[in-house]
Amino acid sequence: MTTHFNLAAHVLSQADHLADKIALDVLGSDETPLTFSDLKQAVLGTAAGLLDLGLSPGDRVLLRLGNTPDFPVAYLGAL
Repeated sequence: MTTHFNLAAHVLSQADHLADKIALDVLGSDETPLTFSDLKQAVLGTAAGLLDLGLSPGDRVLLRLGNTPDFPVAYLGAL
């Protein structure tokens, strides 16, 4: 039996417990680090936006973004 692992669920499972801890920091960039609380809000907002655009679970999404927090947020939101 295959067990499915959802990376987004795994990452966000600690968001409430670690709300003020840094979750995402792109080294060498001028971007402000995201706390777990910020990350959870951004990922859930991105996921809701993708659903609002008409995407459904199982649809494929192309991500073409630079080395910024936008990429992991979009990736986790798409998951």
